[in-house]
Amino acid sequence: LRCLGNKRRWDGSQKGSGRKTMSSKRALALCRRILRAAREWETLEERRYIREEAITLFRKNQFVAEAAEIEEKLFEGESRLELAL
Repeated sequence: LRCLGNKRRWDGSQKGSGRKTMSSKRALALCRRILRAAREWETLEERRYIREEAITLFRKNQFVAEAAEIEEKLFEGESRLELAL
């Protein structure tokens, strides 16, 4: 989770390997969008909750390897973000 400071990337490669898949690019972009949206929330408590929830879920799912499951997780994250905005 590069956007969360982890040295592992979404595709399992180490930082600096230069190898990114389309789904890892989408995941990193989604992560950045969620963290940016969290900064805009009204109260500090809400901002912290959104950030911590995002970090927890991205770390939990960072080693998902099956394409269908990756797509499902990305869709869920994008949907949750759209509902929040």
